[in-house]
Amino acid sequence: MRVATDNWRARTVMLGGVAAILVGCAATAASPTPAVAPSAARAAPVAIGDFPLGKWCMTVTEADLKAGGITDPSLVAENAGTACTTYSPDGIWRFVQECTNCEQPIWSGTFTVNGNGLDKVITFPTSFAGEQELHTWKLENDTLVLEVRGTPPDEIFPIICCAHPWQRG
Repeated sequence: MRVATDNWRARTVMLGGVAAILVGCAATAASPTPAVAPSAARAAPVAIGDFPLGKWCMTVTEADLKAGGITDPSLVAENAGTACTTYSPDGIWRFVQECTNCEQPIWSGTFTVNGNGLDKVITFPTSFAGEQELHTWKLENDTLVLEVRGTPPDEIFPIICCAHPWQRG
């Protein structure tokens, strides 16, 4: 009986130690130390050069797409909707689109700013990784106006990025 009790105590101590380690690891993984102080994380968006960082949103309508020559109903359904792009101080951008039939509603990558040039490189979706999106940009009446610089990757791109000025999100 004593042997069983000692084994039970040993297992209980061992399992308790393992549980403490797992809880400690889970707490560390779930709440990592922020890379930026909390007060700085809530600060107003900063700029790279004069480029306005933060979240910018725009709505592309079916009429916008049709005016741009896109008449295929599936392409119109996939691309009409509201999109928001967030530009972060670390040079990362993230595009999230809400539409009826979004095939790829999330895109992301890196960006650099050189004067009024905004150069974006796609990293996700991986099937488009390495492709560039080149723009010129300007602030106009508290909106972000983008124009395609160079040859667009397809006929829909100029409509999705440039049909209307982007509003702060």
